[in-house]
This record gives sequence, structure tokens and C-alpha cells, in this order.
Amino acid sequence: MVQSGFISNTKPAAQVQNSQSPFRVGKSSGSARKKKERKRKEKKNPEPLLFHVKIAAPGPGVTRPTRRRNRISSPPACASSHFLPLLLIPSSGRAPREAGCLNIFTEMDKKKAIDDTEPGPAPSRAVDKFGFIKPDQSNSPDGISKSRSIHEREREERRIRKWRKMIGVGGSDWKHYVRKNPHVVKRRIRKGIPDCLRGLVWQLISGSRDLLLMNPGVYETLVIYETSASELEIIRDISRTFPSHIFFQQRHGPGQRSLYNILKAYSVYDRDVGYVQGMGFLAGLLLLYMSEEDAFWLLVALLKGAVHAPMEGLYQAGLPLVQQYLSQFEKLVMEHMPKLGEHFVEEMINPTMYASQWFITVFSYSFPFHLTLRVWDVFLYEGIKVVFQVGLALLRFCHDDLVKLPFEKLLHALRNFPEEATDPDVLLPLAFSFKVSGRLEELQKDYQKRLEGTSETSSSKRLQPLISKTISRVDK
Repeated sequence: MVQSGFISNTKPAAQVQNSQSPFRVGKSSGSARKKKERKRKEKKNPEPLLFHVKIAAPGPGVTRPTRRRNRISSPPACASSHFLPLLLIPSSGRAPREAGCLNIFTEMDKKKAIDDTEPGPAPSRAVDKFGFIKPDQSNSPDGISKSRSIHEREREERRIRKWRKMIGVGGSDWKHYVRKNPHVVKRRIRKGIPDCLRGLVWQLISGSRDLLLMNPGVYETLVIYETSASELEIIRDISRTFPSHIFFQQRHGPGQRSLYNILKAYSVYDRDVGYVQGMGFLAGLLLLYMSEEDAFWLLVALLKGAVHAPMEGLYQAGLPLVQQYLSQFEKLVMEHMPKLGEHFVEEMINPTMYASQWFITVFSYSFPFHLTLRVWDVFLYEGIKVVFQVGLALLRFCHDDLVKLPFEKLLHALRNFPEEATDPDVLLPLAFSFKVSGRLEELQKDYQKRLEGTSETSSSKRLQPLISKTISRVDK
């Protein structure tokens, strides 16, 4: 990777000293006077010199570990620094040619994938603490909200101090603390990770920090030098990811460009999976708490299974893992809430109609953001089972109302849960009351057996005519 910049044409100190010396060497003519005048003009208006810095980037196959300084993730706004034109200095000494560019302005405008009517940033509108535009202003009295905010701030500061002691500087004490106090870690994660430490802790519990350290320069190589067949589709979809968040609202802004880079890089990194629409919400959520490169490797850790079971089956052709999860979830609903399960059967409601996006986006698509964050805290540490638990908790919370609704109203209710049902302090304790780990393993084995039986039956049906013909020929 190569970057370009400008420096001033200033004189070295030795040259300045010689120009002021009273001794003259050689001829003293009009040409020397003109030379001095020209130098004086250059000193007043120095001509900029273009220089090139060449930075070697290893190929995507390099996986050697390297020693790096303690790395602090930059905020999302800093991600725009990746979009500088890159120049390659040819060995022949000719003018440098453009090798690659992360700036997608030209590509977006050329393909016209984003409509001109796309909303831009709305700086005059109020936003919440997460950066989402508020639909309306709160009507709570100032005194109550002020006292509540002071109490919450003090409690949050105490939690932050506990978490800092637990993880150490840059996460140096994390692994030791987890081995020594696993139950404390689990309890604190379920209560919620402090927002200011969330990005770092997510990288630690997902295993993405280790992946990043073992693959230096790979992300930059994927973004700069590789091309993806999904680029047009990615450009078309990025404006649909968190459209009410100020970081992603600006057309061609740093948020959309960073999101494009991550999705494009992953589609090159895993060409078998490529890009699927639901990935944008995963990558967008991660971008709000870490840099581009950190978010990319966390996405890799999730889909490839660095700690928990790999999730890439959610996005492969045919969505095989989505079908498995929905089958398991349907069985769990029938076991834990038989009355509601029977009502679903009567109204011909199946999990495909309402729960697919729960698994594909891990509740990051249409749920309140504060609930999404709390779910992700537990999801990254405990795995996919929390998605089943939260789904069951939502149905249990609204059980009495759901069993009374006809098809259309029932489907609407399953896609639009009331605000009180999405309070994480109420919903998550209810979710953790469902013990599903062992049952999920059993249901997975049953599903695989049924799948194998179905494939064997279908293959035997295809082979039966051939077998019959072969037998008849042998008899003849």
C-alpha cells in the first residue's frame, strides 16, 4: 500500500550557513546574483514536492503472529482516514499509476446504486445516547430525569471501575480473570457491559483480537487489491443499514464507506458465502464500537466460529442453519408454551414468518438498540442459545394476548412487540430462566437425522428407476 503527501522545499541548515558566509568561491558575476534572487523567491514561495511512502502489505495467506503495540480501537469517525488515494511507484521510474482506492464516491456515482433521494444527515434533530435520531422529545419533568441521570451515572461509574480491574490495561488481565472467576464474569456480562468498554470486551470474548494479531495487513489487502462480485449489491444495501443513525445517514459518508469496506472485504475473504443482506446489520453494529479492521475480524470470528459454533450457515445458499434453528425453535415453543404452540398451528403461523430475522441479525434489525446491545453482550460470550432464550421470553411475556389473536393481528403482534416487552432488565432475566442448552443439542441431532433420512429417501427415489432397468436387463 502506498500513500502520497506533500512536503515543503526547505533548505538544509548547512546550505543556509554557506549562503550567509562572507567568503566567495569561484566567479562573482550577474549569474550568481540571479541565482540568489531565484533562491530568495523560492524561500518566500516554496514549491511543494510530491513524495511517496511505500508500505509493504502481506498477502491474504499470511497468518504469522507479530508483536504489536497495545492497540486502542479508533472511533468510527476515524475510519474515513482509510479512504485516501493510493499510488504505486513503478520500478521503471515513470510517473506513478493509481493502484487502488478505498474511496467509493466514483464507484457509487458510476453505478448509480444509491438513489439521489436518500436522506442526508440531520444535525439539527435530537439524538439519543447511542446516536439514533429521537422520534420525539421526552415529556418527563426535568427534576425527575435529572435525579435519575445522576443516580444512573454514579452506578455506571462503579460498574466501570469493576470492569477495568477485571480486564486490565488493554485486556491484559482478561484471560486470567476469566479462568479464575468464570461465574463472576458470566454474571457481570448478563448485567450488561459498560458502554465505554463494550467494544474492547466484545473483541476479547469473541476471540477476534487474536485473529487480528495473527493476520497483520490482511484486511487492508482484501479491501485495496481484491475485487468482489457482490460490490454492486453491497452498495445498494448499505443505505438500508441503521438508516436512523447519524453515523450511517450521510450519503457516501464515513459510516457508509466503512460499512462497504467491511462487507466487501468479507465477500472476498470467504467467496463461498460472499455477501448476504443480513450481514450489514452485524457489521454496522460492530462499527459503532470499534474500527473497521476490528469489526471485520469480529465478523470473521462469528461466522467462522472462533469461540462458538460457526454462523456462516445462516448466510449460505439455502440458509441451512436458519432452517435448523427455526425447526428447533418451533419445538421449544411447543414444549414450553403448548397452548400458544397449538394456537400457532391453528392459525398456520410458523417461525419462518416472524423469527427468521431474529437469528440472521441477532435482534439487531427491528428491536430497540439498548436491548440489542444487552443481547449481544451475552450472545458473544454464551453463544447462539441466547437467541432462542430471548425469543421464548418475548412469547412468554405476551403469551396471554397472543393466544387470543387471529392470523393477521397475531402476525402483526409477533413483528411489533410492545415497549414493556423489550425492556432488557425485565426480558433478559425471564430469558435466562429457560434452560435450553441440552435440549438444543438433542433437537439438533433429531433434525440432522430427519435431514439425512429425507436426502436418502429422495436419492433412493431417483435411483429406483435406474435399479429397475438394470435388473430387467440382467434378467433378459
